[in-house]
Amino acid sequence: MTAERWNTLTIFEQMSNISGEVTRLIQNKQAVDNGNTDKNYTDFYIKRIMDLIYLTLSDPKNQRRERELLDEFYEIERYIMGDVDADYISDYWEQYTKALG
Repeated sequence: MTAERWNTLTIFEQMSNISGEVTRLIQNKQAVDNGNTDKNYTDFYIKRIMDLIYLTLSDPKNQRRERELLDEFYEIERYIMGDVDADYISDYWEQYTKALG
């Protein structure tokens, strides 16, 4: 998605899109950890999440959210390292998808 198109979305739509990628990351990591798949897409999802966060940060209407977004990306990294669980990460990101519903 181009930055121009991304910037037409509301912050809730942007964050909900990121939430979808976070959900896919969690599902893939759990499948790999449980031995249910040998297709580890963790790096792909992390890059995709990072790209979407940077698009969100570059959107002028979101300038005041920089700290929050960078903190949440750090929490995703902590999840990958096993320092926090999937529920912890999901709870934060899913709030945006629920807000759209």
